[in-house]
Amino acid sequence: MIRDDYIMRLIEMFSESMRKILRMEREGKVEEALETVGETYRNLLGLNPEIVHIMEVEDIKNLIEYTGIMDEHKIQILAKLLIKEGDLLLQAKDKKIAKQRYLKALELLSRISDNSIKLQVEKKIKEIDACQN
Repeated sequence: MIRDDYIMRLIEMFSESMRKILRMEREGKVEEALETVGETYRNLLGLNPEIVHIMEVEDIKNLIEYTGIMDEHKIQILAKLLIKEGDLLLQAKDKKIAKQRYLKALELLSRISDNSIKLQVEKKIKEIDACQN
């Protein structure tokens, strides 16, 4: 019961953050949206965004495990934040870093069973590769 309440609260907080990020994105405030993504890493997951960007996926996974059990909800939230960050970076014309975010999200998603998101990310990576050729 407590675990279910925790998961529901985590999902609510993530949804609220994503609404803010999407609103800023629609308003063309890409830098502010990127800052909010960073705040969301910190507030929801307790992770410094700079650390997320440089750490290996296995190390990140170990950081967000809950008493030795992989927390799929947090992994999925982190992957979705990385994807949104990649989307924003593409708008800011930073394809190289956007691709890095997508690749990290894809690797995280390979740890859980959400194939629909994996397919979307793979498509984004292929689009970036096609633009660079």
